[in-house]
Amino acid sequence: MPGTDAVQRPGSSECRAPSARAQTWALHTITCVNSLGTGVLWNGLSFLVEREYAYTRQETLALYVGTALAYAVAAWWTGSLLRRLGNHVSPRAFLGWIFVAQGLAAPLVLVPGSSIGLVVAATVLSVAGAMMWPVVEAYVSSGKDGHAMRRSIGLWSINWMVSVGACLLLMAPLYATGHTRWAMVAVLPISVLSIVCLRFLPREPAPHGAEHHDAPESYRPMLASARVLLPTAYVVVGAISPILPYAIDALAIDPAWRTPLGSLWLFARAAAVSVLALTHFWHGRWQGLVLAALALAAGFTMAALAPNTITLVVGLVSIGVGHGLLYYSALYYAMRLERADVDAGGMHEALIGVGYVVGPGAALAGGMWNGARGIVIVELIVLAMAMLLALRAWRRAVRPATP
Repeated sequence: MPGTDAVQRPGSSECRAPSARAQTWALHTITCVNSLGTGVLWNGLSFLVEREYAYTRQETLALYVGTALAYAVAAWWTGSLLRRLGNHVSPRAFLGWIFVAQGLAAPLVLVPGSSIGLVVAATVLSVAGAMMWPVVEAYVSSGKDGHAMRRSIGLWSINWMVSVGACLLLMAPLYATGHTRWAMVAVLPISVLSIVCLRFLPREPAPHGAEHHDAPESYRPMLASARVLLPTAYVVVGAISPILPYAIDALAIDPAWRTPLGSLWLFARAAAVSVLALTHFWHGRWQGLVLAALALAAGFTMAALAPNTITLVVGLVSIGVGHGLLYYSALYYAMRLERADVDAGGMHEALIGVGYVVGPGAALAGGMWNGARGIVIVELIVLAMAMLLALRAWRRAVRPATP
């Protein structure tokens, strides 16, 4: 199948590396279509189970906890698994088998009678995504440093963020007519297209250039803080995504507008990343991380307790801006300091998985305690604890300059 790596004769056309343009085109196509699938899993799943399976808010949160736990474990294990496979399977072939697995699992959502098929499909798609994205991220930054890496990560991030947001827009007619599960079935043709695109990628990502060794040492404490705040960003996302359909329902918004409204924070996130990708004033500065954390806390509070549509919109936009700042900063510092390898991407995705577990888990506990207000209180406590941990890295960074 495309993506497997048979030995080729020297000088044959199959041995020649794909052109840079072909690699870029293939990588962005794979990112775009699979981000639509990611959108279904992490942002559309709550709308699906609320609409077609009559899940309660607590049941939806429990489903998100289970799939997120699978995601975190799989992402953490990806780099180790690739090393064990050694010369038998290249990163490109690894991606090919992932696409096969998720393509076969997606139609299980159509199994009638219960939500077992949905749960199995969601779990497999979660594991597949956790193993896929670290490898894709390694290709994104491979062979690049400095401005070239910032631009590459920025364009790639904008691609997947806009695609995830577009997913909820595309789901709107399916949601309105009660056929939301077909959004998950669409992962099958997405996987087929991805396998075709693999032929245009090299067998494995290229390492950084020489400039990698010139990365400022001041980036290290920022990476440490960003790695605490990154799962915090996904704590917020992991909590707001499963409860958002119920918050929107309380405002009696027309069904045709519910998933588009839920996509607002996704497009706000893409806009924030677009600014970071086109500028350079932000990297190496602590103010960006502080602003991001505050925007997340304020946005979640407004969105979860929104008494009207305007408050919900402002809250979702604030979440998107804060999330975009943290995501891009954490990924850039990680790839700049730790080379363009799968382990750097695996750590990045594992931290995302931790946030996806803690977010709905804390919301589940808070909801059982005191409904929507309990969810907000527990989530803000978790956010405050993470911010205190992030401050430790900042204090260590400034301490040498203190008399």
